[in-house]
Amino acid sequence: MDSLQWLDVSSNNFSGPLPVSLGNAGDLRALEMHNSGFSGTIPSQLGQLAELWSLDLANNQLSGALPVTLGGLKSMEELHLENNNLSGPIPAELGKLAKLRKADFYDNRLSGNLPDTLSGWKSVETLDLDNNKFTGTLKPLSNLTSLRQLRVANKSFEGHLPVGFQTLKRLTEIYAANNRLDGLVDRS
Repeated sequence: MDSLQWLDVSSNNFSGPLPVSLGNAGDLRALEMHNSGFSGTIPSQLGQLAELWSLDLANNQLSGALPVTLGGLKSMEELHLENNNLSGPIPAELGKLAKLRKADFYDNRLSGNLPDTLSGWKSVETLDLDNNKFTGTLKPLSNLTSLRQLRVANKSFEGHLPVGFQTLKRLTEIYAANNRLDGLVDRS
């Protein structure tokens, strides 16, 4: 699989874990495996795919923590991990994904505070964190200068919504229902 660049096995009837050997497909640029019945954890070996720009593992039964090794995917532009059973915090290492444009984490069991390193996501246009168990504030998102759509509904975020953050000039949509927010602008 050394020369394989695109693998799409979406909407199939697989079972069991994702193959660890996928981490050996060094030229892989797109890995599309959504809605395919995979379970278990996301293999840390996927972090070895230096050329990968799209990872879609949505709508499976994946569980456990997000591997910190995903922070090494420097070419990553689209990350789709929605509708699984992933848990724990977003690793600070994911803030290194400087080319990331779209990140979907909704409908999981992710928790904890958003890491401050997410301010490194200068290219993110769409961020969906809906329906998880996050806590803390949205302050780590205040420097996402390319952000157009932010979805943070049905969590326990508190503090201020980043409507007034001067750096969010492109923001056109915010979905933030069912939180513990207490203001629309940054008071600092």
